[in-house]
Amino acid sequence: MLEHLGGRRRDTGFPDFRADALNARIIQGCDFTVSLLGDSSKEPEVEKLENLHEAWAICYRTPRPGWRLFGRLYGQGTFVASDLKDRHELGGRENYNRIAAAAMADLDGALAGMRPHTGTSEKDYFLGLARNVDKPAIF
Repeated sequence: MLEHLGGRRRDTGFPDFRADALNARIIQGCDFTVSLLGDSSKEPEVEKLENLHEAWAICYRTPRPGWRLFGRLYGQGTFVASDLKDRHELGGRENYNRIAAAAMADLDGALAGMRPHTGTSEKDYFLGLARNVDKPAIF
């Protein structure tokens, strides 16, 4: 995973400057989108995964089909990543969930005894301006 994020694997098309920009916006809390319902149809940049306890994916959607960085939050704004996958590798929902579950199992093993952070709104999970795509905008 680190060879991709650190730019040592240029043959994969990752990292991409747009992924770097998304990472910076999430870290700085500067206007990023999130789905707590796991609704990928709205193309959130960070998505809580369905049917997996407190499992999250940062969704790098460009260059298409994109990449997914799986992990959990262990405090408000504290994302710990476990696996980075090319969207091609993930395939359909069943395989996607199997790979995400394996990534969560890796975290459970590496961080034995640590419980993932829980919440009910984007403000419980993230610092700054996380916009929940599951809620209608009130403007």
